[in-house]
This record gives sequence, structure tokens and C-alpha cells, in this order.
Amino acid sequence: MKKALSIQSIILIFATLISLAITIYVGSFSIDTATFYSKALLVNTTFMGDAFFAFGIVFFLLFFFNTKSMSLKLLIAILISLSITQVIKNIFSGLPLQLFFEEGILQNSSEALFKENIISSHTSIAFTLASFLVLSTKNIFFKVFSILLAITVAITRVELAGDSLLALAIGLLPAIISLLYLYNMKQKKQTNKHAYYYKSRKESKGSARQLLRV
Repeated sequence: MKKALSIQSIILIFATLISLAITIYVGSFSIDTATFYSKALLVNTTFMGDAFFAFGIVFFLLFFFNTKSMSLKLLIAILISLSITQVIKNIFSGLPLQLFFEEGILQNSSEALFKENIISSHTSIAFTLASFLVLSTKNIFFKVFSILLAITVAITRVELAGDSLLALAIGLLPAIISLLYLYNMKQKKQTNKHAYYYKSRKESKGSARQLLRV
């Protein structure tokens, strides 16, 4: 007997179908349909490096998989990455202390004192998510796919935001620090598991000896 789909899975499938339907419908009004769809693909790909998308992954893990521990670790890793990028942008912007949103500074703000972005926060977030996925799965295909997807997201920033290769490279720094945090948490978890295992074995042997004495 096949297992019925959960309510969360139905919601996810339904939302995905609606999103695809809206994209196809809007694209049908475009004079150059091929260009519209290529830009839509580019924009949606680069969105995978957005902070809102990253927080959405945290919510997804919490709501669909009910993994509080994993959700918290990913949330902290994202906040580490975001904090570092914000500090770097504030240091090199020459502006008063503020929150920097990549699109707003590069495309809409006339107060920005720098032409090019010093660091790509989308690259930082994309590789932070990739690091989390690589450490969370044993599937080699999924690991490689996660890294390639992060690289693709980073490359889209060159086309959409005019980021330099240097900005992409600096964007890897926060991701590496987040990776070290996630790796450290994974090592602690494995250490605790081993400690619990040996403690349980020791307690079992002690109980067995007591029974033999009786």
C-alpha cells in the first residue's frame, strides 16, 4: 500500500505548479518570449543566493521535516555569513553605518560611493547553503550538484549586478567561516554520539557484573 502524501508535500507541489503557471502565463505576453524566459531563469537562479531564500530553506526544514537542530545550525550559519558581508560592505562603502541590500545599492541608490560591489553577498549565501547540504548528505551526486549550483548562482551576479570576479572570490570568505562552524558542529555531534555509545556500553557491563554478583 502506497503512503499518502502529507499536507506539507501537497502544499509544496501546489505552490510550485502555481509559480510555473504564472511564469508561463506572463511570458506569453512578451514580444521576445525566449528572452523573457532566459531572464526569468537567470533571476530565479540568482535568487537562490538571496537571504530571503536562505531563510526560506530554514523554514522549509523546520516545517516540512521538523528538524529543529538542523534548522538552528543553518540559521546560525546564514547569520554568520550575512554579518560578515555587512561588516565588509560598511567598512569599504564610505557611508554611515547601515544595512546593505545588494540590488538596492548597485541599481537604485544614488548615494553609494562605490561603483562596484566589494563583496557578493549572494555568493556568500549560496556557498553557505551548499556547505550545509554537502555536510548533511552522503550522496556524492547531491554534494556535487550543490556546489555546481552555488557556482552558477555566483556567476549570475556578474551578469545581473555587475559584480567582479574579485567580489565573488571575497564572497567565499564568509561562506568558508560558516563552513567551519557547520563542520565543527558536525564533529561535536559525532563526538557526543561516540561518548554516549561508550557510556552506554560501560553502564551495561556494570549492570551485568552486578547481576552476576547477585
